[in-house]
Amino acid sequence: MKRYEALVVGGGPAGSTAALALVRAGWSVAVVEKAAFPRRKVCGEYISATTWPVLRALGVADELASRAGPPVRRVGFFTREAAVEAPMPHDDGEWGRAIGRDLLDRALLETARAAGAEIFQPCAVGAVRSADDGFVVSLQAGESTEAHARIVIDAHGSWERGFRASARQAPAKGSDLLGFKAHFIGARLATGLMPLVLFPG
Repeated sequence: MKRYEALVVGGGPAGSTAALALVRAGWSVAVVEKAAFPRRKVCGEYISATTWPVLRALGVADELASRAGPPVRRVGFFTREAAVEAPMPHDDGEWGRAIGRDLLDRALLETARAAGAEIFQPCAVGAVRSADDGFVVSLQAGESTEAHARIVIDAHGSWERGFRASARQAPAKGSDLLGFKAHFIGARLATGLMPLVLFPG
């Protein structure tokens, strides 16, 4: 059974960043990610101005900036015939920009791997049980195996029910909101404008 000081469940931005920080602090770390990368996800794909310095400290900003969209200086809300625009915040000349999750997730996870984190991918967590000195985690990737970790970090995302017994999916309500993402080619939008289209009802 392999032993780690930390096992991170989820290789997205939160999990990869946590793994990278712990590896740089001298911890032995494993990351378990069920999906193969690169992957597309329904996500706003917007990196705010205050997040770019974080990505720079992690060592991925230059790679991502070379593939990111233009600076987003304004946001526009569109519904029927109405349109309202507002300026976006910026930080010392740094603006928010769009970057695909397929690019962001891969860059962060590969940086964590290069720093020394062991990556199990694609691999799922079957169960987590307490042990005297931490946790035993069941890993399922073709064959089942187990790993021991002093701590387990649950970073698999808000849409996943995961391995936690306390996780419960809330019942649907009439006031729930629905969001979806679309990529348009050949659209005529002002440079630097991020559109949000609202549908009444």
